[in-house]
Amino acid sequence: MDTPKLRIPQWQEALDRAAPHLEKFQNDLDAISDDIRALEKYLTDSGFRIETGTEGLAWMEYGKSWRLSHLEDSSDGWASRPLIETPAATRWRVANHMADLLEEIARVAAAKPDAIMESSSETSGDDIPF
Repeated sequence: MDTPKLRIPQWQEALDRAAPHLEKFQNDLDAISDDIRALEKYLTDSGFRIETGTEGLAWMEYGKSWRLSHLEDSSDGWASRPLIETPAATRWRVANHMADLLEEIARVAAAKPDAIMESSSETSGDDIPF
């Protein structure tokens, strides 16, 4: 991105200091958006279909598909919106919490359902019929 040449020297100096940060911001925001899309595809392909959330982020059913979503407290209760469809400022703010959501998804995916836990604790080595 080309920075404009400003006629007011103080503005130009400030812009010259800000430009590298603005360019990095755009690159980072593009990476966040690309990663959201890649994670949605990976989670969809994994078959994981259990609503899981933390820190205003969730993996949840949205319409007929499962999406990474942003949760917001509103006057009508909780509102959700697919994360990739939120304003850039929202994606920027919640990006640091994505690792927490992925850790929670991993915890849920690794947990055994109660029915499996109960049946495995009821079976001892003596009960095996061979």
